[in-house]
Amino acid sequence: MSILELRGVSRRFGGLDALAEVDLSVQPGEIVGLIGPNGAGKTTLVNVVTGVYKPSSGSIHFNGSKIDGLKPYQISRIGVARTFQVVQPFPEMSVLENVMAPAIYAAGLKNIEEAREKALEKIEFVGLGVEVQTMASQLTLASRKRLELAKSLAMNPQLLLLDEVNAGLNPAEIDKALELIRTIASSGVTIIIIEHLMKVVLSLCNRIVVLHHGALIAEGTPKEITTDPRVVQAYLGSRYADAQQGNLND
Repeated sequence: MSILELRGVSRRFGGLDALAEVDLSVQPGEIVGLIGPNGAGKTTLVNVVTGVYKPSSGSIHFNGSKIDGLKPYQISRIGVARTFQVVQPFPEMSVLENVMAPAIYAAGLKNIEEAREKALEKIEFVGLGVEVQTMASQLTLASRKRLELAKSLAMNPQLLLLDEVNAGLNPAEIDKALELIRTIASSGVTIIIIEHLMKVVLSLCNRIVVLHHGALIAEGTPKEITTDPRVVQAYLGSRYADAQQGNLND
């Protein structure tokens, strides 16, 4: 059974179709890349899955249960977590306090001490152990990204949606982020990642889904996507596709 299934999901804002009858199934254990031009509907898709927006039409099922129409906190409590493209921690709270908040309110822990233990575990996992008492406002961008990841992991997700987690990072920081994501996936968490860096998508993902003008125009393996004429025309460009095809054949 699919862990996540979208059936004919559309989301309209006035006369604009931000999503247009999207059908998508995600299997447990997959790392799915979600790519497409700016304005393609990628973040909107994450927002309808996590309850920020209600679909204008269609349905969304998680582990076989219909979740469209549920509130974000209800969806987070059944095992769906996300990060945000623009990280916004509580600036005057410490790293520990920032991660304890979702541990308390989304993971269903019994008391403050359990939330503290869970938060410390996730903070250590993402490499922020030395900054556990640092105010979030004092963190670097890379550390704020790690804090965002720790907050989402404190919810005990079965499905994790990552929105541009590598944006603004340097190559060394990206490599560390990819190592973390692979470790999370190996623990059994299913991942959907929005990403503009094709090097990241191609090295990380089992399957890639492509949106354009709100419609799903292609899905497949990295090799299938980089050779799909629709994807080349809408997003990759022929020069990139030709170069990447050479790399895949090496």
